[in-house]
Amino acid sequence: MGAFEIGELVVAAAFALMVAAWALTARFPRADIAQNILMAGFVGGFTNTVAIRMLFTRYWFLPGSGVLL
Repeated sequence: MGAFEIGELVVAAAFALMVAAWALTARFPRADIAQNILMAGFVGGFTNTVAIRMLFTRYWFLPGSGVLL
């Protein structure tokens, strides 16, 4: 595997934008809408990244991992 894959970069970008939106909510109260949208994108992307990794990578300490080898 490389240093970062495109999915990990997208999740990291969503996290950075979410933190920026969180910082802006103090000055702009309507930025909470953007923060909620970005948080949903981050959580969804993160869980998908973990799920795909669990499908294709076998870990000895996690039963059910590496199903599609």
